[in-house]
Amino acid sequence: MNGTERELRDSFLGQTILRAVRNLRRIVVFCLVVAVASAVYVMLVGKRWEATAVAMVPGTGTTSLPVLSGLVGAGATNTGLGGLASQLIGMTGTSAETDLMVVQQVLTSRTIMERLILEYDLVRRYRTVSIEKTLTKLNHRVSVTLTPEGFFVVSAQGSSREEAASMVMDLIDYANDELSSLVTSRARRGRIEAEKALAEAADSLESAQARMEAFREESGLNFPEEQGAAAVTVFESIETELVMAEAELAGYAGGVSSRNEAYLQVARRISYLKEALQSRLTTGDSLSVFPGMALFPAYIREYDRLYMELETRRAIYLLVRQELETLRLDEVKESPTLEVVVAPAPEHLRAYPRRARTVILYTGLAFMLALLWMAVLTYVDRLMTDGSRGPFWREVLGGIRGQLLPGSRRRQL
Repeated sequence: MNGTERELRDSFLGQTILRAVRNLRRIVVFCLVVAVASAVYVMLVGKRWEATAVAMVPGTGTTSLPVLSGLVGAGATNTGLGGLASQLIGMTGTSAETDLMVVQQVLTSRTIMERLILEYDLVRRYRTVSIEKTLTKLNHRVSVTLTPEGFFVVSAQGSSREEAASMVMDLIDYANDELSSLVTSRARRGRIEAEKALAEAADSLESAQARMEAFREESGLNFPEEQGAAAVTVFESIETELVMAEAELAGYAGGVSSRNEAYLQVARRISYLKEALQSRLTTGDSLSVFPGMALFPAYIREYDRLYMELETRRAIYLLVRQELETLRLDEVKESPTLEVVVAPAPEHLRAYPRRARTVILYTGLAFMLALLWMAVLTYVDRLMTDGSRGPFWREVLGGIRGQLLPGSRRRQL
């Protein structure tokens, strides 16, 4: 054996290789055990399938990567909708870019993820103790990616192909629900203001109607024009009856005594007609459906004022309501809404676990661990056989053994 071979044999690398060769059978057995254990594990572990859908926001074109560089990614984040409202104020850029940014934020928001957790009872299924840990696991199984062309690639993993596809569709539906409540366009802000104005106009109209109703109850004028015409007709009939009675009384005056019964009956009828006419021309009769003619001008003037106010407020209410409907239509056109371009299609192969890859990975790690253990044993042996440091370390190991294994210490003593 020449010097080079002896030097290689005495080196740390050489001794490690020789030790690994001498224990090759044990290393192979260890790797086989790990391979069998990993194979059993991947057979028993829960399986997951992945479904992917492609969605887009109508009306948006190709996006600019510099503007959306912070949004393009494969992982879902925990951005909440509370912070999204403040971010919307500082957004700049075109309407299409803003819509895509808003949709990206909503799709990856904590609110959407929590709704997904509650819908599929993921806290129990993931065996986690808090929403935070469940969100962490869910973020590894849900992916939202915005492509440079403006398409959203939404992926989710479920315990079955059907569940994975359902989770993707639910994610898109939840995002549309949240987008419908966010103030992201001028039409939407206008619609909210119009709803407030409509509520105020409705209250004002109701107040005017209440005042008109109170006036009608107080005055008895439900239909002033018709009631006034009817009152004039009644006055005409009373006056005609009065003229005929006075003519009849004048006829009696020349031929009968004033104490005659017929004369007295006509006189009493004339007196009654005059009193009835007088009461209806002044304050009115409590048994009459018409107020006194003297009060009619004031009542008509008050009625005209209330009627004009009522019609004005009714016209304002109808105008605001029409504007609200127009803004709602504009909002539907302008609001960012996700539409599915490619329906969620579950993959034929499982997303997890990949059995062959897992077995090969664990077996390779076991082999590397075995080689590392050989290197550790070689280093310890060299340390113990070293002439200068060996006795010290042997004494240290002996003390440790004596403290941890008292029986071996008594045997040693």
